[in-house]
Amino acid sequence: MHAYIWLTLCSTMKFERPTGFVGSIPRNWIDSNLPQCPFCKLPSLWEFAEEFKAIHISGPAITLRKKRYFFRCPNCLSIISASEPAVTKGGFPYQLANKGIRIESVGNNEKLKHLVGEKYPLVTLQEWARLEIPEGKKEYNVV
Repeated sequence: MHAYIWLTLCSTMKFERPTGFVGSIPRNWIDSNLPQCPFCKLPSLWEFAEEFKAIHISGPAITLRKKRYFFRCPNCLSIISASEPAVTKGGFPYQLANKGIRIESVGNNEKLKHLVGEKYPLVTLQEWARLEIPEGKKEYNVV
């Protein structure tokens, strides 16, 4: 899908950070895996939204449901997304699912806009989050 369409979709999503049991699985997943934003390097209490897609296959009525979680950093407004198996550790092996964390938006980080639409392993985003910004610089170009 074209980056502009994804940005439009993400801008119309309702992002929130629920505090109760509802939403605790994605909240706990992002908090434990990326406590610090890989783009702005700040500690982040990520907000999230969900997207459902129904995929219809011709012939007998077969419908597959695809779900993605979208996570937004409240500091820099960058957005990443992960598949349901990556977040819930269900379905096919979630280690494979964690290899495809998609960057939907880099928010206020204009110098990183070339990353939008790309997929990276979770471990790569975790490495970016740990990189320190050199003295005297306000930002760090992760790629």
